Amino acid sequence: MRYETSGSLIEVLNQARAVKRLTPKVRQYCLYELLIIDEFGFEKLERKEVPDALSLFYKVIDGRNRRSSTAIITNVNFDDWTEYLGDPPLTMALLDRVVDQANLIPFEGESIRKLMKRQMRIDYRELKSRICLQELLERIGWKSDKGRGDQLRSPCPLPACQSKASSAGSNRKDRSFSIHASKNIYRCFRCGSAGNALDFWQAYRATTLYEAAKELIQNHETSNCTPRSSQPAKQQSPISHAAKLTGS
Repeated sequence: MRYETSGSLIEVLNQARAVKRLTPKVRQYCLYELLIIDEFGFEKLERKEVPDALSLFYKVIDGRNRRSSTAIITNVNFDDWTEYLGDPPLTMALLDRVVDQANLIPFEGESIRKLMKRQMRIDYRELKSRICLQELLERIGWKSDKGRGDQLRSPCPLPACQSKASSAGSNRKDRSFSIHASKNIYRCFRCGSAGNALDFWQAYRATTLYEAAKELIQNHETSNCTPRSSQPAKQQSPISHAAKLTGS
């Protein structure tokens, strides 16, 4: 596999031609099983700095046509290629080879860079500490039985795990899913899923980490989580409690 921007590809080919090594260089690019050409139409190199860039680009595409896979990433519509590249006959020949047995994958929405920048604004660590797993589970109708210590056990509420359990036959005694109320974590011994409240919601909704975090922020109370134990708290005297608060 080889990754190139269209600008770097044309530059390499132009330098190879200058030292009379264009044919071997084109043959080299034709050997890769997958050639990814990014930013086609992004740089002006294809039509300004190298006047016959289209001819160089065509040699690579033509040499790879029906022999190897080529992925071209561009924001230029096919209807605008002729205007962009400036040579209608050669552009049509290039397009004929590009679309031959091709899969066209249109991308819509904002760019990955913008999405990643917005995702970085979420403090995932702080969010995990604010969501109480037990309260989150109870909001989706989860019911449990008491296990050892502060563990709460039940059948796994994750849809993917439930479908596996139903195909294998129902088991009323299934208690494969457990949470530690004091640690605010869960684990399913059937499907292997484990983690904190954010991890659970991502698996439950079968979505990305960012989308899961966004849903929790928008739809669920995210006040400071005080994990609840299934055991009653021990009574403390006011003096000892005050001593702890003052650090004495």
